[in-house]
Amino acid sequence: MTYLELRTYVLDRLTISTDDTGRTTQINTAIQQARYRLSAEFRLKKATATIDFTADTETITLPAGVVEILSMYTDDYILQPITEQELAEVSADAAGEPQVYVVDGSSTTVRVRPTPSTTQVGAVTIYYVSRPTALSADGDIPSEMPDEFHDLIAEEAIARIAMSEEDADLSRGAAALAAGLRAELRAYMNRRKGATASVQALRGFSR
Repeated sequence: MTYLELRTYVLDRLTISTDDTGRTTQINTAIQQARYRLSAEFRLKKATATIDFTADTETITLPAGVVEILSMYTDDYILQPITEQELAEVSADAAGEPQVYVVDGSSTTVRVRPTPSTTQVGAVTIYYVSRPTALSADGDIPSEMPDEFHDLIAEEAIARIAMSEEDADLSRGAAALAAGLRAELRAYMNRRKGATASVQALRGFSR
């Protein structure tokens, strides 16, 4: 479904006129938010990037749009994620090759320990779940989502808006449809994950 088709579907289900600017803006926001939540929950869009170690600096800025870090690794080893409490137990004065990291609350930076002793450009590869680019043009498509599940975005938006407008029946109906689609999407993703793992095993991939 295109962005226009998603909006039209939601408008029709909520019986809202396209002339109602305030409510159409609310719908646009609800569609974007539902898409972002689903993309994060199901890890639909993944990306890789390289980041630098800077000497004597434990804080590293992450690429824009990082939702969740799946892995951080150098050519020689994988950095291990730890908690804030565990980080506090690692001396901030220690310098060397970073071995562990913690994601700061904003998800825009990480802190590593030991603190890098030298500057190394592109030292670390980060594999992460990325926030998809916002839908803006009528023809834009939520391409990270399999085509057959695009209506899940719409049903999630309908359920929330209907609840906010105290239309309990419509909200429950949309939520039920969304729950069914969620279950189908999770099964689809599990099958795809299993198939990918099988192919990697056959090829001898270890990461």
